Parts: sequence; structure tokens; C-alpha cells
Amino acid sequence: MEIIFAHPTTSYDSYSDYRKLVAVSGFEVCNQDQIDINKDAIYITSPFNGDVEAAIKARPKNKRKCKIVHWFLERPGTNGIEKFEDWSKRLLENYLDELWFTGADMYKLVKHIGGTKFVPAGSDERIGSREERTKLFDVCHMSYVYGRRDRIIHNLKCRIGPNCWGDARHNVLLDSAFMINTHQDNKDYYEPLRFALCAAYRIPMISEKCGDTFPYEDGVDFLSAPYDQLNNFFTTICKEGPQKHRAMAERMFEKACHKFKFENNIKNAVI
Repeated sequence: MEIIFAHPTTSYDSYSDYRKLVAVSGFEVCNQDQIDINKDAIYITSPFNGDVEAAIKARPKNKRKCKIVHWFLERPGTNGIEKFEDWSKRLLENYLDELWFTGADMYKLVKHIGGTKFVPAGSDERIGSREERTKLFDVCHMSYVYGRRDRIIHNLKCRIGPNCWGDARHNVLLDSAFMINTHQDNKDYYEPLRFALCAAYRIPMISEKCGDTFPYEDGVDFLSAPYDQLNNFFTTICKEGPQKHRAMAERMFEKACHKFKFENNIKNAVI
């Protein structure tokens, strides 16, 4: 089947790296309201907002030739496992043909539900750069800073690259020695799009402790520490300098951009 990414009409900054991955992979793209029920194609949607839900509801499963998939790249929220399972069941029973998860531990919560599938995100070197620069920043985070993130970022005693978009984002990534990753909430699910971005730029990743990060391996492709130890841990790593951890960043790049390349992950998922 032809692979088409059906993006929401609303373009979210937080999904700009995802859209870049789709674009460099050469997949066809349309808006969610352009899904053609008579086309022999599989449409992949993400994120799942009200407009996307309305577009899918307007194309009943029993009247369409195409397949519609939602790729869940978010966190499951704080409403509990049962509500997350119920949400997944409702979508698959009524609207979706498949529901993909890029977090292995999230997938384990719902893998007993028919139509669920684990699809790693991976990355692509074409959204990053090989350019070497003098590092203006000790660290970048590329995240919205509030709550528990605020307590980490604003207590770092170093030069911090700001979150930004477009050309500014590209420059901050090139100018940063490390990337630090802190979860939005107390759940330990990892952030696949931030890992994808970090890998494409070959930046050593220092993360808050995560659950299942497959295909990445803690201590091999990135380093981590519990939330209450993250500041001190990063300070120690920062003093060592990025060159000491260059091999680790290269391993993460090879895994994300070659072994688990974004484009190939998608094609393998629809076979």
C-alpha cells in the first residue's frame, strides 16, 4: 500500500522535527481532511487532535478502502493505565485500523489489544549536520521549560542554549556540547523525537532516568541519572567535556540514523 502521512492542518512547533523526518524520507504528505477513502493507501496521523479525530470519524471504517493509523508519539498522561487502555480500545474499535507506539514500555501496556504495533521512531542524518563548531553552549534542552523541568534547567551552572525553532534551532544544536533531557511528568517514558534530534546532530545525551528506551541503550548510547541526581550528574559530565563522550554520541547516531532509520522503520511497519 502507498504510505501517506496525514498531518493536522494546525502545524505544531513541537512536531517540526517529526515533519522534517517525514519530508526527508520522501513520503507523500496531505492534510487530515484530504484522506481519500477509495485510495489503496495507509494514512499515518500524528498528533491526534480534534480536527484529526473529526476527519477520521467522517470516514467510517466499513466504508473505506484505505487504512488509517495513528502513531502515538506522546506520553500516556497521568489518568492511569486503565483509561489509557480504554482510549486505545475505543479508537481501534471505532475509528483506526492500527495504533502504533514508539515507546516499548507504553506498547507493553496495550499490546494485548488487537491492532496495536510497536514501531521505533529512529532518526535520519538529513535532519542534523556534521558541521563542527566551537561550542558556545555547554548544554541545550530543546524543550518547553516549566514545572519539574524548570527546577533542573534553571539550576544548571553552565551556558544553556535556548529552546527555539527554524534556523535558530539548527544553530543552537550545532553550538551545544551536550543535550539534557528531562521528563515532562514523573513517568519515566522516554522522548523519541528529542532523542531523534540529538542523534542526528551527534550530541552526547544526558537524560533523566528512563524506562524502556529500545533501540537505545542506557550507558551505551546515552547516559542517565535519577531526577534528584541529574543536576550533579550533569555537572560532572560537563566538566569531562564532550570529546570524552564522542564515541557514545556516534553510537547513538549509528543506531538511530542507520540501523533504525526512520524511513525504514515505517516501511517495515506496513509490510
